[in-house]
Amino acid sequence: TLEVTPIYGVKGNEANDIPYLSPKWMKMLDIACRKGAKHGIRIELNNGTGWPFGGPDVTKEDAAKKAVFRRVAKPEGAGDTIILEIANTMQKVKRAAPGGEGLVVDHLDKGAVGMYLSKFDSAFSKAGMAFPEVLFSDSYELYGADWTPTLLEEFYNRRGYRLEDHYKEFTDM
Repeated sequence: TLEVTPIYGVKGNEANDIPYLSPKWMKMLDIACRKGAKHGIRIELNNGTGWPFGGPDVTKEDAAKKAVFRRVAKPEGAGDTIILEIANTMQKVKRAAPGGEGLVVDHLDKGAVGMYLSKFDSAFSKAGMAFPEVLFSDSYELYGADWTPTLLEEFYNRRGYRLEDHYKEFTDM
């Protein structure tokens, strides 16, 4: 088995960098897959550049998120109000391959991950190639990413009660 994990290029050799998933990059992958098959070597492809996956197509809307709880004091006896703000972590792909630089995708959002993975469908389709037998991600260092915009709705659908009714309990811990 041969693992292809596209990461940063060699310093001083930038003239030979091939942008990730570009037609030339796909051609090189195709050559590796064909040569591997000829010699009984299975090619596995990491679905990201660097760690964790994301890149130039990831918008702030689809980027990794975090919850920020803020307590707003009310007049004495009225109790405090807890406000949930959803913020981007602004984490970027670490050690990205040329052309793979950008924000980390929201790994907790089905739509954001689907958008991210659709670029593989497009690249493989345009290259007229079949996907490798294995596509994987080997690293999920989602520093500070603990939220996604659909979390409250999903929680209610799966657990039957509203998490937001219990913010005070969590923030008083």
